[in-house]
Amino acid sequence: MMYETSMHRGDAARRGWYGSAYGDRPAWSDPWLARATPKPPPVPAQPAKGGFWSVLGQIGKGLVELGSAWVSMNNPSAPSPVVAGSRVVGWNNRNVLCCWDALTGGLRWQAGDDTGGPQVLATPSVADGHVVVADLAKLSGLDLETGASRWSRTLPGTGSTPLLQGGAAYVVDDTGGFGAYRIQDGQHLWSAQLANFDGQRTSTAAAPSSDGSTVFVAGEFGLSAIDPIARRLLWTQGDDDLSFTTPAVFGGCVYVVSNGGVVELSGFRTSDYQTGFVSAVRADNGRELWSRELSAEATVSSVAVSSGLVVLGDDRGVVHAFDTTNGRPRWTYTTGGAVWSAPSVAGNTVFVGSKDGHLYALDIGTGRLRWRYGAADAIVAAPAIGHGFVFVYDVTGSLYAVDAATGRGPALSNG
Repeated sequence: MMYETSMHRGDAARRGWYGSAYGDRPAWSDPWLARATPKPPPVPAQPAKGGFWSVLGQIGKGLVELGSAWVSMNNPSAPSPVVAGSRVVGWNNRNVLCCWDALTGGLRWQAGDDTGGPQVLATPSVADGHVVVADLAKLSGLDLETGASRWSRTLPGTGSTPLLQGGAAYVVDDTGGFGAYRIQDGQHLWSAQLANFDGQRTSTAAAPSSDGSTVFVAGEFGLSAIDPIARRLLWTQGDDDLSFTTPAVFGGCVYVVSNGGVVELSGFRTSDYQTGFVSAVRADNGRELWSRELSAEATVSSVAVSSGLVVLGDDRGVVHAFDTTNGRPRWTYTTGGAVWSAPSVAGNTVFVGSKDGHLYALDIGTGRLRWRYGAADAIVAAPAIGHGFVFVYDVTGSLYAVDAATGRGPALSNG
């Protein structure tokens, strides 16, 4: 089933909205509009395979294809929204899973009350009418239409965003374990240990990714490739490197960020900085093809791969674009704060958030700024795209819908 998306910019229904941090109907506000400037070309809204589409929704595979673009998953310390048809699924700031109407921001359902819950790390995943989400050491399946619980399973540790593929949900946990669960009823299918668990929790919270067959996982154990049918480890590369990010898979290559040493996350800060690198390896055997240093500091931004470029941000606030074939730098753009947000790509536009509180739209070919939108606080979660909107959280838990082509949004701009 394909969903029609409206790119019309002329009627009042196209106003931006932002969600209440408590999951209620969002506050409405007339968006700002730079009327004197020509309107840039619209960002195409193309459904991905499987009926639903999202920049980072894990719809049936590790990364979602939007035309020629492959985009990456979220910063593991900041869950992102997911666009599924006419719905946006995500967490409110009391850690309650909610579903909003994508065009109006009206609350469709919330899974539980607003009494609050433990901190969540994982972005929900959606496929075949199911929402699958890891909430600390619990993996749950819910009905996409109603939010009703279908099943719940205990995990060995804090779980990642699930990868949904072939009727199974694949999850990494912070004991270094990798597990497969049936999407329909949550039945545990099989599991494997990717790292020796010595009682010290790993920092793995990023989602697995896939090329449609092989599953790729990055963490404190390096980068691993797993055959989910044969249920065996194919290869591991860079076991001394640390990655918080989801690998991107495109054209027979795996692109991944590593930090070359211990980097500790504490809330929204990093400590013990090490040099960050982005690397390309062969998907079939893990052989490294190229590796490039990132501004001499660490990064927790996953990568987006599109138009022959690998795009990601770093802790100095720089957005980088490298050539996919040889890793040569193509362009950079400097924001006003650290870029923990994974970039998302639609058409020829890169969307990325910064800890300076802005959402940026950049031309993917040149890195030139198209527009920026000011939220109320820092943006560290990856944006999602649907229905001509860019959906993004700030760190207060407010969810914004911003016009993807023009940057129009709720009149909260901080500059």
